[in-house]
Amino acid sequence: MARPIQFTLHADSLSPDELHAVLVDETYLRDRLAELGGSSAELVALTSDDNGSRAVFRHGISSGGLPAAMRSIAPNGISVERTETWRREGAGYVGTMAARVTDTPATIDATTSIRPVGGGAELRGAGQVTVRLPLVGGMVEKAVSEQVTALLDAESRFTLEYVARRRSG
Repeated sequence: MARPIQFTLHADSLSPDELHAVLVDETYLRDRLAELGGSSAELVALTSDDNGSRAVFRHGISSGGLPAAMRSIAPNGISVERTETWRREGAGYVGTMAARVTDTPATIDATTSIRPVGGGAELRGAGQVTVRLPLVGGMVEKAVSEQVTALLDAESRFTLEYVARRRSG
């Protein structure tokens, strides 16, 4: 059984085009990974064309940074491969976020959108964490969904702070 996740970022001072431009900017992505990506974080690929954009990341999390439920299946830590895609749709953008936890039966999948709201933009995402493990899968899903939600919240804060820093200096 999958556990749902949801996330929202309100960027009152940015248009959808401006928010999208930040989210696919290589400098922003590298800075975000440096601050929040964990051990061995790296931007593996970044492509963009008329059809949209695609970014692939690798995050590393040591076993000490994992919830107890995950340490039993990943005593040496984990590596997470994450892909984000975006394409224009109407006045905004739609996308996907997919992550696979290497060497575990854990996956995270979400759909995302950037829409105009008031005088700014809103990024919304909804998805699910799935861990295919007999007996303990639900417990691990809960732990992973809490970690993913905390990371996405931290990324939202980082994004708003990044934009504010760039505008002020």
